[in-house]
Amino acid sequence: MGHVNRLWKTSVVVIALVATTAACGNNETSKTRNATMVAGTACTKAGQVTKVSKVSVVCAKTPNSNIWYATISARGKSVACTTPGNVRKKKAVVWVCGLAKGKKLWQATAPLPPKVLEASSNSLPALPILLPTLESTDVATPAQPVVADNGSLDDTKNVDQTATTTTPVTSTPAATSPDTTVPFQPVSIVSWATTGPYPIGIAIDKAGNIYTANDGANNVTKITPTGESTILGKTGNSPIGIAIDNDGNIYTANTGANNVTKITPNGTSTILASTGSGPYGIAIDNDGNIYTTNYLAGTVSKITPNGTSTILGTTGSAPFGIAIDNAGNIYTANYQSNNVSKITPNGTSTILGYAGSGPIGIAIDNAGNIYTTDYFSCTISKITPNGTSAILASTDGGPIGISIDNAGNIYTANYQSNNVSKITPNGTSTILASTGSNPFRIAIDKDGNIYTTNYSSNTVSKITTR
Repeated sequence: MGHVNRLWKTSVVVIALVATTAACGNNETSKTRNATMVAGTACTKAGQVTKVSKVSVVCAKTPNSNIWYATISARGKSVACTTPGNVRKKKAVVWVCGLAKGKKLWQATAPLPPKVLEASSNSLPALPILLPTLESTDVATPAQPVVADNGSLDDTKNVDQTATTTTPVTSTPAATSPDTTVPFQPVSIVSWATTGPYPIGIAIDKAGNIYTANDGANNVTKITPTGESTILGKTGNSPIGIAIDNDGNIYTANTGANNVTKITPNGTSTILASTGSGPYGIAIDNDGNIYTTNYLAGTVSKITPNGTSTILGTTGSAPFGIAIDNAGNIYTANYQSNNVSKITPNGTSTILGYAGSGPIGIAIDNAGNIYTTDYFSCTISKITPNGTSAILASTDGGPIGISIDNAGNIYTANYQSNNVSKITPNGTSTILASTGSNPFRIAIDKDGNIYTTNYSSNTVSKITTR
């Protein structure tokens, strides 16, 4: 997702909120957002900052006309500018001078179209942007996506980066009488456990402990099956992906540091190895090798258990999600090129099939079918092992995380609509339950309970399904 020192205290990541005119989700906010925020929608007052369906936007000057674009909610000091509507660029982040609360402040924006970029000094790929903690006047390069309900540059959010303990809240399904059978309804404990600031990645070990990668604090939270939460260990800058090996070691893909952290079960943290540029997704094969999708480089890194790192193969543009099948083939969801790459264990790379708009999450079922969450089109794509591609079902607004249960049901964490969708193998889609604010990733334990990391509320939700 620079203009002053320490501009942000924590990472904030953003996706361009509307790359399609199709309405995502069933609520009016989603429909209005997608109808209004189409790339190229004109505005008249250069530099004006307002909100469209709760999304902050700024009117940017272009060579031909003025265009509305979504802004990133930046936390920390405001940055002054002089000419409303002016566009500038610093290391792949485009800024617009906007009038916010009576002040002229630089607004960091989501990716802009080519005619806006012509007004800046360099070209910008149409990719999500990462804004990590800054210690100088430089803005970091793009990395991993999150969608934010954006505000102006002087927004603030207080976060507590200390370890926390929470008492789980219990909820009981509807009772049944001897002569009446009531179908079980999913029970959602929205704030089941707390995490460090801005949790993104989630993983579950064999004992049922849940781990989250906390982008805002550069650490990992461990949550016991009863909901007790502690900080397990530190990571590199901006941990996004997280995975666990058979020995219980935790690994994080550190987007801001281009490396992988290893944390032992007792909390000892080390940097295991470097990766390609912009590591996001992370997965581990049966031999303990670690793989990361490198979003900025369009590659996959392979790291052996002893820390030897190599580039295994190339992908489509902006690979985010990663999954491994039983034969050791690697699959990546390529966000910008709307397709899925397959990389064999020996490094042969091909495009397996195509997805909906903005594929981010990826998962594989027991039959080897690949599924992606398509953020912009609010759909689930299914790609068979031979590459046949189809849209399986729709979801609610902004699906990112994806997981599959033993029966082949698919679950998605819907970032914009704060809920989880359930899609049956035949494509029937329903809203399963609500979550905390901005659910990002999703995981299922051995008992079928579903968990989401809630990026904006610093919590994990638990949904009981049986």
